[in-house]
Amino acid sequence: MILMAYLSYILAEVFGLSGILTVFFCGIVMSHYAWHNVTMNSQVTTKHAFATMSFIAEIFIFMYVGMDSLDMGKWRFVND
Repeated sequence: MILMAYLSYILAEVFGLSGILTVFFCGIVMSHYAWHNVTMNSQVTTKHAFATMSFIAEIFIFMYVGMDSLDMGKWRFVND
């Protein structure tokens, strides 16, 4: 399922189209067809894999925002 989204993104970039929109529409199409055509074990595995990937992405985002807010150079305007 992940490779299908990546393939649509690569094809869009090759043809000069919007990669983000093609991944969005690929997700819409795959939600109608792909999810119902895989086994129950594959559905559970896919659900857990995407939940894990989203959790890791959230951790990186919060770490980046937290480390960026500690940068003293960005807080100099407060003393002015």
